[in-house]
Amino acid sequence: MKNQKTKILIALLFCTTIGCNTLQQDPRAELVAAQKTFAATVDSLTAMQKLGKFTPEEKQQLTVLIHQGQDYLEQWQVAVITGQARPDVIQIFQDILDKMIEYKISKGGD
Repeated sequence: MKNQKTKILIALLFCTTIGCNTLQQDPRAELVAAQKTFAATVDSLTAMQKLGKFTPEEKQQLTVLIHQGQDYLEQWQVAVITGQARPDVIQIFQDILDKMIEYKISKGGD
């Protein structure tokens, strides 16, 4: 159930950032939406961390996820620029973002 909510939340964030039809037709638009969603999630998690919502272990895990997310966004950007289809990179990035959002939700974040 929680995983389902997370996926719906991510889909809604993508669709509200940029039109849903655009995402299906434009890989660059999908990348931009993912970048914006990732940045907003990182900002929110950072604010929660400043409020002391995470344990030291959770902070470390989030740091790793953020770095992994950045790495996969860079790979995705290269794929878009070079015209390559990289559904594996997109799926891994989305899994990382799912985990980040799950942390946010589990700690009472919006």
